[in-house]
Amino acid sequence: MPGKWYSTACNHSVNYFGWLVGDLERFKKKSEASVSQEFMDSLNFCGFDVEPYESQILAISGAVISFIMLIVMDLIFFRFMVVSSTTIIFMVMTTLLIPSALLLYLSEYPKIHARFLKIHSLGDIPEILSYVVMSMKLVSNMERAISFAAANSNRPLARDLRKLIWDMHVRVYTDIDDALIAFANQWGKNSEYFKRALYLVKSSTNEPDEAQRVMTLNKSFLNFNTISF
Repeated sequence: MPGKWYSTACNHSVNYFGWLVGDLERFKKKSEASVSQEFMDSLNFCGFDVEPYESQILAISGAVISFIMLIVMDLIFFRFMVVSSTTIIFMVMTTLLIPSALLLYLSEYPKIHARFLKIHSLGDIPEILSYVVMSMKLVSNMERAISFAAANSNRPLARDLRKLIWDMHVRVYTDIDDALIAFANQWGKNSEYFKRALYLVKSSTNEPDEAQRVMTLNKSFLNFNTISF
């Protein structure tokens, strides 16, 4: 899994190349102070068990290692081959650009991977939403509906619902309303219609009669499918 690979690489980079940043504790504090909230949200969303400073050390060590390898390859090439000025310029540019690109990619990888997961999870929404609506029609309880969807779907999006439930249990959120708002806002960045559908499902709990409640639930699912597909 990408998450396991990334977490392992971060841990190894700290163990073997932590000396590249000098005072590790000082670097850790500086990293925590400078990292963006988007980066932290991406780490949590992807399930990467790493801290920001570990991710930065991985990026730095990856760039340094690639630079050294390219230098060695350049020296070998110069030693055994006759090269033109154009080839030299190309090799110098390659030696500088590849480590720079790797540094940028590794430092931004959590955000890149989070965007990838969200885009590929958009297709999971109809199934998740159908489970939520199905449960809400039987029992008007939002927390039970979220748990039902998380337990009965094997889609990647269900993993986020299970994490949402866990966060409620460990008091990251005070109640289901706060948890649902956070979840809807997170996914609303990728699907505004899913966000609206979740709010409609939640609003169904406030309907005065059973018929109106069912109509609101049907509207949440039908509107999402009509607009999205």
